[in-house]
Amino acid sequence: MRYALLGAGNTQWVATYQAFPKRIEEGLLAAGATPVVERGIADAAGDFDGMATRWMNNLWATLAEEYAADTSQASGPRYQVQLLTESDVRPAIVSEQAYPLTVVTNEELVADATGLWDFQIEPPRPSAKSITVELPDGVTYDTGNHLAVFAKNELALVERALRRLGVEYDQVLRLDQPAGGRTHLPVGTPVTALILLTEFLELQDVATRSQIQTLAEHTECPWTRPQLQAYTAETEEAEERYQKEILGKRISVLGLLERFPAVELPLAVFLEMTGPIRPRFYSISSAPSANPRHVRLTVGLLEGPALSGDGQYRGTCSAYIAGLEPGDVVYGYVRVPSPTFAPPADPATPLILIGPGTGIAPLRGFLEERATQHANGTQVGASQVFVGCRHPEHDYFYKQEMQDWEKSGIAQVHTAFSAVTGHPARFVQNAIANAADTVWQAIEDGAYIYVCGDGRRMAPAVREALAAIHRQKTGSNDEAAQQWLAQLEADERYQQDVFA
Repeated sequence: MRYALLGAGNTQWVATYQAFPKRIEEGLLAAGATPVVERGIADAAGDFDGMATRWMNNLWATLAEEYAADTSQASGPRYQVQLLTESDVRPAIVSEQAYPLTVVTNEELVADATGLWDFQIEPPRPSAKSITVELPDGVTYDTGNHLAVFAKNELALVERALRRLGVEYDQVLRLDQPAGGRTHLPVGTPVTALILLTEFLELQDVATRSQIQTLAEHTECPWTRPQLQAYTAETEEAEERYQKEILGKRISVLGLLERFPAVELPLAVFLEMTGPIRPRFYSISSAPSANPRHVRLTVGLLEGPALSGDGQYRGTCSAYIAGLEPGDVVYGYVRVPSPTFAPPADPATPLILIGPGTGIAPLRGFLEERATQHANGTQVGASQVFVGCRHPEHDYFYKQEMQDWEKSGIAQVHTAFSAVTGHPARFVQNAIANAADTVWQAIEDGAYIYVCGDGRRMAPAVREALAAIHRQKTGSNDEAAQQWLAQLEADERYQQDVFA
């Protein structure tokens, strides 16, 4: 048997990057299989499209050479656009995986920071929402699960795209796909241009090199074409330029269309080159023991100056969630995270919960479950909770609940305030170091450690703080401390739900 294997992954998930493709290849090789080409690697945090395209081109070339295969493809757009009248519109397309979720509440978690501290130390944080949705009958979830949410693009972004494409927002379209095949678009269903771009297309994805090449092919301008081809040529210089100016600045196809007005891109081609709206996965902040059909999410608005330098950037899904009101219906589904991120089966097991900012999301669910068990007379282990924010009067999420759970005896809360001068801990890793004796005793008593939040800076700093406690308490070196942490992970006593 022969095989070809392309491993997709994301280097932001360091612990599991390419682990599964490697396991598959080891099994194939052990069974006597031989590769057609070397195993490929595609990194979603880098030039994913370029890496995958180069591997695929090599595969097709190898197959063509070995089997005299015809690898040519029909040219031209996959989609044809037909203009219809408003009376033909019957838009009713939703994802097959998703089901309707009804918004119950949507509450702001961030208070005005005016006068609380000098903003030169650190600026206030953007909005964050605590949103509760109701699941349909027959659907439930487990503590620690994720909720996938299908967002919609903001109106201002859609209007930008339609204006650049020269299409009216109320223009009715029906897409046909003569060649057939799978698609994320509502083929055969009349929709307005506004609905099409709002609900079906990712308008803020970074432009890939193949997409930029398509743009270059749709301009006759002698200045514009070389400008675009400078990102797509098969040279080191072009790849570095793409990495720095497009990938590094998160510039989308729409952004390039606005920068290069001489590109004349037909709507059908734009639809073909633009990916589908992807679900965003949020850690559930509640426990089914409190209400099996109500799911709470804790969502921070991703907002700030665009890396491209073109105005403000707002995250597609966080902005969508921020604007939802009670009674609104959204689409999504419950998902079990992988790797596992769930509380131990025995409620008497002590916990160490570390979640600054929106990292508190799943940990609030853990605490709500323990609080419900405690209220029902079950003996629960103590939870050492490490939370962090800028200022307790600005963005201390679920502050009253934390205080109530501390008073009931199920939790001891350790705080870190990054904008409060003189507070004992600025970051959660400082708070962990300050509570070294308590943390060590909890681990000796069998505590499970859960870390949620920023995987770029916070999670490594927390890991180092725990390693430092091990070195301090045992007199060991760093190698022994890292082995100790690795064993905790292997025993599922150290779990992370982190993001970059």
